[in-house]
Amino acid sequence: MTASKLHVDLPSPNPTKSYWQTPPLPIANHRSTANLPSSSKYVIVGSGITGASIAHKLLLEEPAASTTLLEARQACSGATGRKGGHCRTGRYLSFKNYLEQFGEEDALRMEKLEEQNVKNVGEFIKKHRIECDLRDVETLDVFTDLPEWKEALAALKARREIFGEKIDEKLLVKHKVWSPKETREGLLIPEGIGAISFPAYALSPYKFVYALLEMSLKRGLNLQTNTPVLEVSQHKPRDGEKKWIVHTNRGRLWRRK
Repeated sequence: MTASKLHVDLPSPNPTKSYWQTPPLPIANHRSTANLPSSSKYVIVGSGITGASIAHKLLLEEPAASTTLLEARQACSGATGRKGGHCRTGRYLSFKNYLEQFGEEDALRMEKLEEQNVKNVGEFIKKHRIECDLRDVETLDVFTDLPEWKEALAALKARREIFGEKIDEKLLVKHKVWSPKETREGLLIPEGIGAISFPAYALSPYKFVYALLEMSLKRGLNLQTNTPVLEVSQHKPRDGEKKWIVHTNRGRLWRRK
């Protein structure tokens, strides 16, 4: 039998208390079953925005599939639950570089992917009436460094030159350029030499993930909090297929087909 192992660092067992996690979620210490299941078709490590989104999508595609989500501490207590909630794009600043490296088609594909994801988040929250303090806002990138400001303007210019008057049809986000005077007097930023604003969202990621987890729990998700993954190993019997084993502080879990 051959085996390969993957080791990861565990999160701090005594993290500082986050403002955004006060009060904690009703499912902060939730365990769907008293004991860890012996096997599961899908095993997800981490209950932040990535893990919660994957669980939601998997259960939509395969409602009958056994899906287990393991969290080392409380639900959504890591990076996602400690964010203030700016949901916005930013790839446009690198558009000129992407254009030179990858070409027009791929540069546009990367930018539209980010913009579509932001749009989808807002639409999903509104469709499901999720209470996560969602607000439509106008976000700003303010510049105080002349070279960076010139690069930002060059990025917007590159977009306009490629798509011409059809840019609003092909791209989701419309950017507004603020002159040095407008930035200093209108935005009240004395050191500003320019700014770029565009539509975005503000929300509570902690509350948003809570809603995603609740939706998945209703579809059969097995959520196991306070269950850190100590090791992930892969075993390949000589006469069998490879099997992944997830080792936790409460036992091990086989990933089965």
